[in-house]
Amino acid sequence: MFKKLKKHQKREIIREFLILSLCLFLVILFWQNNILTLILLTTLYITRTIFWYKPRDHTLFFVGGLIGTIIELVLTTVGIYNFANPTFFNLPIWIPISWAIGSLTVMKIVLVFIK
Repeated sequence: MFKKLKKHQKREIIREFLILSLCLFLVILFWQNNILTLILLTTLYITRTIFWYKPRDHTLFFVGGLIGTIIELVLTTVGIYNFANPTFFNLPIWIPISWAIGSLTVMKIVLVFIK
């Protein structure tokens, strides 16, 4: 399936995987410092917005961040798991933006295959 994609589509998929990988790497590396993690993830999102913005990106970003944060809130409140370094409501402050970046990235990859 990857071979049938055009060159620019392959580049877009690779770029999105790199952004998602960087998001995960930043969280893994800096999870103990909530403020630094939040700043780095915000910088990642701003950078991606400057270079690769599409009109629907902000909507996908906010909806993904909201839904992901609600899911995390429910799961931690019920006691299924907890975070080692929570900031508010048993969640780290960077959870909404990490969910937002992750959901936006996945949606952008899916949209490449749908087109």
